[in-house]
Amino acid sequence: MIGRRASGKSSLAARVAATLGERGLAVGGVIQDAVEEDGTCVGIRVRRIGGDEHALLARLGSAPRDGNEQAFCSFVFDNRAFAAARDWIAADASSAAVLIIDEVSKLEAARSGHCEAVERALAAAAVVVLVVRAEELSAVMERFALDEPIAALDAGEEAGIDGFVAAIAAAAQEVRRTNGRSQARS
Repeated sequence: MIGRRASGKSSLAARVAATLGERGLAVGGVIQDAVEEDGTCVGIRVRRIGGDEHALLARLGSAPRDGNEQAFCSFVFDNRAFAAARDWIAADASSAAVLIIDEVSKLEAARSGHCEAVERALAAAAVVVLVVRAEELSAVMERFALDEPIAALDAGEEAGIDGFVAAIAAAAQEVRRTNGRSQARS
């Protein structure tokens, strides 16, 4: 899934997760939400899909308070929140048919942020949906050596959600069939 900053990517990713769940597919991963005060984004919260877990991932600012934080663009990111998200994604990878990782962008292309979680998810037996800013798509595809996607959905083209969900569901079923055959041979 792609879109520009503040185009509704995270909300659309949450809708996709819910729709896939309604189709009976186990969905895991993380969504990132803006934390707003008086209509201004002052932070970013990461939350686990299908769970109650969440953590403050970033706050507006430029000065890390301690060794657990890193400044990037206009935010200071908390590496402990990335570690929690990494753990959630790893746990979900063992049972989910689809893993969604929201806001894969500059940090991940620079081998930081959710990078390790994306690498592990791509190695798992699940269909991975990366939610990427349009301007970072080439860097993300190059960083993770991705081929053409199974399906793509632009945050501005929500009418295409049904086709996108159908393609992801079909891919998840194919992965399940393929894994069932390889397990039967083992």
